[in-house]
Amino acid sequence: MDDQSGQAEGFSWWTTLSGDAASSVAAMLRQHPECVTYFGHLAYDLRVDHRIRAAIAQP
Repeated sequence: MDDQSGQAEGFSWWTTLSGDAASSVAAMLRQHPECVTYFGHLAYDLRVDHRIRAAIAQP
């Protein structure tokens, strides 16, 4: 497995989050903005819950 496919697998579970789980992750991202750098690419993935995308995209 190369790095690209490993990264894709590592982030695929983000698309399964919804409801309370997505709200909890969004809250964590707002509380820890340093994480946004690592997860920033998810802000443009429409499969990711809108609350998570908004938390990642915030300035």
